[in-house]
Amino acid sequence: MPTYKNEKPYTITWRRRYWSPGESKGIPFFLPAEELGLTQTSDDPVPPSQILFSGEVAVEAEGAVDIPVPYCRSLYIQALTEGEDKAEIHLGDKAVVLNERYGLDLVMEWDRLGTIKLTSTQGAVVSLLLVEVI
Repeated sequence: MPTYKNEKPYTITWRRRYWSPGESKGIPFFLPAEELGLTQTSDDPVPPSQILFSGEVAVEAEGAVDIPVPYCRSLYIQALTEGEDKAEIHLGDKAVVLNERYGLDLVMEWDRLGTIKLTSTQGAVVSLLLVEVI
């Protein structure tokens, strides 16, 4: 996580975080250090990406693929198929059909989910994007 140091003779505050004079802290995200008066002393390791998954998922005929979703408070989901491929994306006890006319573009709370399941009767390739919403 990036590390920031307060080289000022006064306390610096940002989003409920405090740096006393001379104090250094690692924070799990980047912040506007220069504007706050902090010195960034390290940017390693880089904070984790908000992209939780991005790629194509092949679902075999009569098959199912479970995709575990790492914990985050809120999640953006985009799913679609191309051409004549048809699939279903299961979110909890509900399913949404993905085909040449319809995809899914949704923000939802993680605690309603945990895992995404993709199924297809004919087999399909699903383009899936999962992004943590901050």
